[in-house]
Amino acid sequence: MKSVSPQECKEVCLRANLNLSRLAKEEYTRRGVTESQIEEFKLGSAFSKKLFRESDPDTHDMLVLPLTNVVGDIRGFQVRAIVRSVGGYVDYFVDRKEPVLFGLGQAAPHMYRKGEVCLAEGAFDVLPIQTLYPSIIGTLTAHVSPQTIRLLSRLVSKIWVAYDNDSAGEDGLKRIRKQYGEDFEVASLKLPKGVKDPGTLIEKQGPKGVESYAQPMLLGAFAFSQMKMEI
Repeated sequence: MKSVSPQECKEVCLRANLNLSRLAKEEYTRRGVTESQIEEFKLGSAFSKKLFRESDPDTHDMLVLPLTNVVGDIRGFQVRAIVRSVGGYVDYFVDRKEPVLFGLGQAAPHMYRKGEVCLAEGAFDVLPIQTLYPSIIGTLTAHVSPQTIRLLSRLVSKIWVAYDNDSAGEDGLKRIRKQYGEDFEVASLKLPKGVKDPGTLIEKQGPKGVESYAQPMLLGAFAFSQMKMEI
């Protein structure tokens, strides 16, 4: 995690969206991201050494994913290499005085109207589900901060958890149920065996696989999903 000034944050995200490269657009498409999502979420790309200064030398191309607060202001961004073998990512924040997450500003109106939210980890876990269920945010890790919980308590009464199919994701779900199960109704979505996360699911099984995964949530079968989880 790194700090960035408000002005730098806005400039980086605006320039990245305007200068979206062909390679970056192809990678977004491979990950199941639609043209309308690129525009709505202001997704972009930049050369890693040119994030802040156009005069810096080029290196490898990076994806730039803006992070927003609840009213939709861009207050941070995440960068990750287009070449997946490079791996890793870096989060930049203006400050941490308020929840700043992937998709928070876009989801907030839907959360308020629906009274529920789906929590995923990364941006590429959010985006495949968002086309079906727009009340979804990316908490960036399998952890929900107390700040975020306080915000959610003003907007929703139900939480769906779509964390990764690994030990960190399972631990994150358990923490939410243990710490906040009395404040929210909590249920989880179950990934197919051998699939790590929703981002992997869209690449392996396409939109139909994601729709099947999200079906309990789309049907509003909250009590049923919660009951199954407790068996």
